[in-house]
Amino acid sequence: MALKEIKEYINYAFAPKELGEVLVAATPKGLCALMFADDRSTAFARLGKIFPGAELSERMTPTMEAALKTVDGDDAKNIPLDLRGTAFQKEVWAALCEIPRGETRTYAQIAARIGRPKACRAVGSAVGANPVSVVVPCHRVVPGSGGVGNYEWGAERKAALLKAEGAALKTAPSKAGAR
Repeated sequence: MALKEIKEYINYAFAPKELGEVLVAATPKGLCALMFADDRSTAFARLGKIFPGAELSERMTPTMEAALKTVDGDDAKNIPLDLRGTAFQKEVWAALCEIPRGETRTYAQIAARIGRPKACRAVGSAVGANPVSVVVPCHRVVPGSGGVGNYEWGAERKAALLKAEGAALKTAPSKAGAR
């Protein structure tokens, strides 16, 4: 007797926001993706790559509506999550959720927080792999040297998110002799 393949079901929707269009998706367990969608087809393809073989249905759910409110500045309290990642990534993402609104942490501080002070690069990779931008506030992690650093959805968008939260940023040192 052959086992029947269990198909995963994911609801998704696109929503316009002040910082740009957003693709949000959820499984029956919780939010599984929130990404800025500067190009709908690219964002949709990315969702399919993260969840290969899943049946995708365009339908807004209450979980997705709550997640979209975080892009507008609401706190991400009580939003159920269905995050896929390694144990290390999940540990980093949990540490990101501890960063209060309006505050930032450096990659080194996150590495120290999870008990791996020499893992700054690995922390940076885990931060970049966060599938639910804003809800798991990866935008609140900045380089120790100052500035906003990198962000999957653009440094300008990251700066705007931090500014909206009232986060004070350390200015990156200027490069002497640079023109």
